[in-house]
Amino acid sequence: MNKVGIIADDLTGATTVGVLLARNNIRTAAFFSDFSKTDVAEMEAIVLSSDSRHLSPENAKKSIHHNLEKLVSNGCNMFSKRIDTTLRGGIGHEVDEFLDNLPDDTIGVMVPSMPQSNRILVGGYSIIDGIALSKTDVANDVRTPIKETYVPEIIGKQTRHKIGMVGLASILGGKESTKAALAYQKSLGARIIICDAVSIEEIEMIAESVSELNWRVLAIDPGPFSTALALNNGLGRKNMTDSNLPSGDQIKKDGKVIAVAGSATAVTRDQIKYIQAFKNVESLSIDPIVSALDGGDTQRQALEVKIAEKAKKSMSNVATNVTVLETAVSSGATNLDELDAKNGFEKGRSAANINDMLGTTVLSLLEDREDSSIDGLYLTGGDTMVTVLKSIGAVGIELIDYVIPQTDFGKVIGGNYSGLKIIGKGGLTGKLDTAAVAINKLIEEN
Repeated sequence: MNKVGIIADDLTGATTVGVLLARNNIRTAAFFSDFSKTDVAEMEAIVLSSDSRHLSPENAKKSIHHNLEKLVSNGCNMFSKRIDTTLRGGIGHEVDEFLDNLPDDTIGVMVPSMPQSNRILVGGYSIIDGIALSKTDVANDVRTPIKETYVPEIIGKQTRHKIGMVGLASILGGKESTKAALAYQKSLGARIIICDAVSIEEIEMIAESVSELNWRVLAIDPGPFSTALALNNGLGRKNMTDSNLPSGDQIKKDGKVIAVAGSATAVTRDQIKYIQAFKNVESLSIDPIVSALDGGDTQRQALEVKIAEKAKKSMSNVATNVTVLETAVSSGATNLDELDAKNGFEKGRSAANINDMLGTTVLSLLEDREDSSIDGLYLTGGDTMVTVLKSIGAVGIELIDYVIPQTDFGKVIGGNYSGLKIIGKGGLTGKLDTAAVAINKLIEEN
């Protein structure tokens, strides 16, 4: 029996691809900590977060190697490297590690498009919402900025393997044209073949072409291509319907949700500011400078106690349906590299400390309200999502559906809060009312 194994470089990426599989009737779970055989016994797809986007090439490869071994030992025989839709991280380095450990005849087929989120590839150029990738906010990402738009150039700087390109003309020519173009690139010695695509139908056709070529493939994509390959290999059943979205023009008044915003992107700030305007939403701003300090610092400890007390008071207020914890909406984005240098930290420690405070605060809220209902957690920012879930004892998420693509709905696996509903979203995803829509979804589900 076929079983899909996928490695993503952060948790929001893992849930994005996992939800696409789950929506097509493939039982799927995403994990960010060690899991048991029991956790995956019923799963047809296992998605692991390597948490490697910000790692050095050497350490990223070690993480891929370790996670690939776990997938193989749990029966996976189809493999995918889930990539960020904005191509952040060391994709080429991680693909190299996959190819070094999979059979020698494995070909990496990369389809970077996710049309559901207006991410497409034309002529090898990545276009996001009609804008060239290097002209989007990702060019100013605080940890992994992208300054290029031409994908073969981005990946070519990271991999030692020859890259091939199948352009839109071949894709538009249909399946036979696509198969011929793929086979030609392979004959030239390409080990990684990048394909243009502007629609879901084209992605599905590329998957059919690869399946008919009977290649052993490593899928490299944000999720749609991996899903199409799984369906072509007899897993699941294609979902022909779309989700019914709740309204985002208000926040429902019959539930309790904890919202955590650790992302510093302008998209996230606008989404949180949108829900802050509702009277039944209370927002608590956590000072990023103080929360970046180590846990033993007395100033940080005082802030932690203060924020926990305020948050508990907010959650107990009958007029408050959503308590927001944020670190970069009121204060704006903080240069974390400069903060690390100022505090004498290794790179990334300030960010980890900030997320630790968010996780600790959420745990204290859940523990404080064990006698009453919390409808769920809304988490935005991949690193924040992992830290918060680890803080409450979770090891993974069983995926259920998406609210909108890349805003993913599931339930916690592991720990005292197993079964708790969550929605996770990357920092660059969604429209102005996406946070409101997601929070209403959590309330509706309960």
